Parts: sequence; C-alpha cells; structure tokens
Amino acid sequence: MKKLIFILGAVLTFNCHAQWQHIYNHYGVSVSCFATDSNNFFIGTGSIGILFTSDNGASWDTLNNGLPYNYGIYGIVVNGNNVFAGTFQDGVYMSSNNGNSWNAVNTGLTNLYINTITMIDTYLFAGTWGSGVFISSNSGNTWSTSNTGLTSSNIGTFATSGSNIFAGTSGGIFLSSNNGGNWSAVNTGLTSLHIRDIAVNGNDIFAATDSGVFLSSNNGSSWSAVNTGLPNISVATLYISGNYILAGTNGGGVFISMDNGSNWTDWNSGLSSMYIYAFAIIDGDIFAGASAGGGIWKRPLSELTGIDEKINNESSIEIYPNPAINYIILKCQPKSAIDIFNVQGQLVKTLVANYSKTNINISEFSKGIYIIKVKTEKGVEIKKFVKE
Repeated sequence: MKKLIFILGAVLTFNCHAQWQHIYNHYGVSVSCFATDSNNFFIGTGSIGILFTSDNGASWDTLNNGLPYNYGIYGIVVNGNNVFAGTFQDGVYMSSNNGNSWNAVNTGLTNLYINTITMIDTYLFAGTWGSGVFISSNSGNTWSTSNTGLTSSNIGTFATSGSNIFAGTSGGIFLSSNNGGNWSAVNTGLTSLHIRDIAVNGNDIFAATDSGVFLSSNNGSSWSAVNTGLPNISVATLYISGNYILAGTNGGGVFISMDNGSNWTDWNSGLSSMYIYAFAIIDGDIFAGASAGGGIWKRPLSELTGIDEKINNESSIEIYPNPAINYIILKCQPKSAIDIFNVQGQLVKTLVANYSKTNINISEFSKGIYIIKVKTEKGVEIKKFVKE
C-alpha cells in the first residue's frame, strides 16, 4: 500500500494510514444513537446517559442533569433550541438549554419505552416498543397515539421522503402520507420484516433488516435485496453521504457502497468487527457508534473509501464493460502505465498498455469497486470500475 496524490485530469488520494480511530470507550460505553446541530454533538448511550462534545471529540461531557438514573437513551432529536431524548423506560425528556438540564414531557404517553424519536415539520414522533407511535404537536407537552393501520406495535425507526413518513417496525415498513393520520404496510419484496433502520437518498429508499439491505425506488411499493458483498448478518443502521452509503452491521463492522447499494465493500481498517449502531458526520469527520461496549470511533471524511476524487469531464480513456465480471477493455494512449487499486488504497495490479485497446483480466479480483490510474506523457487520469 502507498500514498498517492495525483493532480492533472483528476485528483485522487490514497492514505496508507487511513483507518478508524477509537476515541471514546469510557466504562465500555455502548452507543445507541447520534444527533448533531452545527458543531454540537449529542451521543445517546445504553448505560451512561448522554455524552456531548463541541470540539469534535477532543473533550467530552455527560449531560444527565434531570435524566432518570438508568441512563438508557435510545433516541435524540435537536429542534432549534430544544433537544428531545427518548429513554429506555422513562419516556421523553426535553432540554431547552442545550442539554444542561432535562425535564420529563410524558403527558399522554401510555408506554414509556421509547425506541426512537424524530421531528417532522412541527410534529414530534415517538416510536415505542409495544404501543406503536405517539405524536406531539406542542413540543412534547401532550401526546396522542397514531396507530391507525399499524399492525406492529414495536417501532424501531422513522424516515421521511418528501411528505411521506416511513415507520420501520418488527413487523415490516409502514407508510403515512398525512403526518401519521393513518398508516399502510409497504412490504412487497421484503424477506425480513424486522426493520432496523431506513435511509432516504432522493427517490431511493433503503431498509436495513436482519436479512441485509433492501432498496425501493417506488416509494415502498416494492423492494429488492441489494446485498452483493455484504456478509450474511443483520444490518443495524444506514447512513448516506453524497454518493456513498454506509452500513453498520451486527458483528461485521462497517461496509460501504459507492453505486447505490449494488455492491458493498468492508471499510473496517482499524475497526474490529463490531456492532455498529450509529453514524454521524460533523466538522469534517465521520463517527461510528458501537454497541456491546464498543464505544465511539472516528475517521476523517476526506478518507471516505480512501478516495478524494474530481473527475476530468474531458477524459480520453474509456473502460468497458462496466460493471465487469472477468475482464475489462481499457482504451487509452499506447505505452501508458496502468495501476489498479481497491477502495482500501492497495495496489492490486500494474501493467503497461502497449496498444490503444488493452484487455485486462480481473477474474481473480474480489467483487467490489476499483480505481484505475492511467499515466501517460500528458499526465494522469483516473476512472472507477465495478467487479461483479
């Protein structure tokens, strides 16, 4: 592995030292959720309440004044000056002073086991484990049930797409188009109905399940599995940043896709195969929160997949077929020097293109995304290709 910086036609960086750094593991903390607001970063834990940092993890505070003693926090949402926390068995708490003190806001809640919480427009949604969905339109002062059409009362996650709200449950995915007034099941194609997380990327909706990741491009009407490269384990959380999708797994660490979920590659350098339950990006860094006492890990966003890339729109090289299975054909200037790297930045093949078309055997490559660097007398150009 080596570090490369190219400037001409493309900019590409591989960092041989790029890996996850373990930045917090006091008392073997288990992380359940993240929430960010500008440079303020709230971390919900399973045992020590809420952690807080305003300097990107250089220093940490606990913000538990007024919170119940058991300190299990399963959901946090920031809305202006208010911060809401969903607790393990004591309902919802609100802070109006950036987490320095908390007060219970549970009037109308008949189940205090809050598994997830989110804010949609002016509505606060709380997902319980056992009693479905509760909604508040007055910052948590009062709550009412919102379960019409729900056939599962165990709520694990919420996500929004335009005016639509998706609820992930232990019995599938439900859709509401009227702020929770009623729900409809949207599970066609799902082979696992235990929904761990939902993430939205434009018109595409991704669901993390006990059977991997599923994709819907028609508002949940139908789903298809997108698991190539993922281990056969449960996916706990999903996070989308630009063209990249991160998947946190139950015991397999972190995986990344750069092609809308079609292919996945592990991104675990420096990170043990842990139970990853949360991701966040703040101040140029990406954070991963681990359950089972794994603590908090950090990595610069610039190292996402090991690649910082600006493609030259006037590229003179071509690769086809792409995706490919056994070979690719590279069209480039004769006598070009060719290097091929995986997404970890490791050099996997090198050769010289003696002709304008070069057939390159990739049959022994692992499935995933690769970077090809073509060096000519005019400079360097970079392309991506996918090995299926």
